Amino acid sequence: MNGNLTGSTMSAERKGQHAKSEEVAGSERRDIAFALQYWEELRGERAFPASADVDPARLRELWPFVFIISLADGIDVAAFTYGGEEIARFCGRDRAGPAGEIPSGMGAADCFPPPVWDRMKYLFEVAANEKRPLGASDSFTMRDGNEVIYRSVVMPLSDDDSEVSDLLGVIKFKPR
Repeated sequence: MNGNLTGSTMSAERKGQHAKSEEVAGSERRDIAFALQYWEELRGERAFPASADVDPARLRELWPFVFIISLADGIDVAAFTYGGEEIARFCGRDRAGPAGEIPSGMGAADCFPPPVWDRMKYLFEVAANEKRPLGASDSFTMRDGNEVIYRSVVMPLSDDDSEVSDLLGVIKFKPR
């Protein structure tokens, strides 16, 4: 797995990983930028927006690529409160509920493929601990043997405007 990590205003590259940002370009970059702008607008003068502020109607075409993760019980047992149809497809169709979405309450570690979970867990930890959005681009091989490249962003949410309680995320992906 190779990848590139970026913060909303800072960038950091994990040891042993190389940038893939040029491979996941165009609409993926615009969508991630839109998600960050949306988060900033929701936040306003506060430190963080609240999970209740997230409006699917404002995210329209991006909503299937959105996930919301609860950190109530810690990052190791982070659970989906929402995972769109494209997130379910990214994780593997067998993980989708009847509506095609990831069932609320499903553990993130049980959903994301193992190489992706390692990366997402790192993003969750940094975004929650540093209380700032964090993005990444990377690639992995799906169960069917196809390689996928993706760009993601994870943005902190807070119910008390102090501690990060949830994470709003977007993952855009395509076959390599």
